[in-house]
Amino acid sequence: MHEIQPEQNSHNDSPLLEELTTAYKDLSTKRFVTGGLGLTDALQCSDIRVSALAYIEIDKFGRKLNEIIVKDGRFPGDSVRMVQGDGGACGFYPQFVGVPLIRRTLQTGNPVEAIEWLQKVLGITVASGKVIHALWGVSVEEEIQLTPNVKIVPIELLPDSEQKQWITGHSYFRSGSPVASMLNFTPAKSALVADRRIEPFTFNPDSQSQNSNDEFEKMHELLSDITLVLSVVGPRVVLSSTQWFTFDDPDLEQATMLSGQRRQPMLEILPSHNLDYPMLDSVEAQEIVRAYLVLNGNARSKVRVALERLSQALRRRNVGDRSVELSTAFEALLGDNATNEMTHKIKVRSVRLIGGNEVVRKRNAAIINKAYSIRSKLVHTGHVSSNEIESICGERMGVEAIIGEALLMCVDLIKIIIRRGSIPDWSVFDITERAP
Repeated sequence: MHEIQPEQNSHNDSPLLEELTTAYKDLSTKRFVTGGLGLTDALQCSDIRVSALAYIEIDKFGRKLNEIIVKDGRFPGDSVRMVQGDGGACGFYPQFVGVPLIRRTLQTGNPVEAIEWLQKVLGITVASGKVIHALWGVSVEEEIQLTPNVKIVPIELLPDSEQKQWITGHSYFRSGSPVASMLNFTPAKSALVADRRIEPFTFNPDSQSQNSNDEFEKMHELLSDITLVLSVVGPRVVLSSTQWFTFDDPDLEQATMLSGQRRQPMLEILPSHNLDYPMLDSVEAQEIVRAYLVLNGNARSKVRVALERLSQALRRRNVGDRSVELSTAFEALLGDNATNEMTHKIKVRSVRLIGGNEVVRKRNAAIINKAYSIRSKLVHTGHVSSNEIESICGERMGVEAIIGEALLMCVDLIKIIIRRGSIPDWSVFDITERAP
């Protein structure tokens, strides 16, 4: 991180220090709500009516400070400065700088230190930080380095921030949510963490341009892909909870209005069972994630579709719905451009890829046949009862158990293709003894 050191000259009699001290004395005695909150607590209040009133009070003094700062020789006059975060940039100096300066003073109780903080921020051109992608469905005992730049860590080991306090302080295990979901009772227990360099951090928009959002989107896609592929390490339902960015230097958090932002997914299918799985297998997780990320574009796209459908099958409650999701996953992995004899192709290709002795192969072929029959029944009748019984190689099995075995076959197939690094050339695979 590059920064300009604050000036050592005394400015104890400066108009800026005088006005900031006055603002601090006035605002530190403010109270909101009867019996109430101090200004700092009011700003963080979950009731937006309270936090908005607190911000209005600060803004009144902040506007006065904006006018004084541009005349102070320690700062760049009326030359505009913006600050950049992970997903964009926002205005900072001189029009908006008064508010963060007052907030810093309220936090430290020291107007002189707050002015020095402002000098420091305006001098920083390069900053570092971490993109944090919290997860449901994964528990780890310690940090696991999944890729050279992405690790998974227990949620309690994340660097402290407003967002971490929000996610760990959320009240789970209580009713009252308007949407029924097991996620109401499931705290996020781990997070993917990736290092990120922000350059420029503070910049003049007239002479420098901010970064495009390409790197931000690439990072989000990478973390989303890793989240998805972890679903076969178990298998388990793994879902993105919240993503945020935190600077390594906590002083920079207060310089940008973007620092409090969180990115939360819009989940189409909510899990119907709890997500309390065994600890993640660190060896398999590293192997599968790294092998998936080096798949070529076509193979990776097909495996991604299969992973998405597998994840949805794991979340579905109805056995017929799960069979539809699994059929789509099988066909993404094992299908070809032709649409004829699809069930036969999926059966033969899956059995051959998974392998095993004759008994295993016959059973797997029967499982695929019955899974597709269940899918067809749902499509044609609109309903499949979970109480139905079928015969698998002379054994009576419920349809729930059949789809459960089909799901594990799908997991095995995904991992086989990821590990081999490609999807077979079916025109060769179907007529030879060995997979090409």
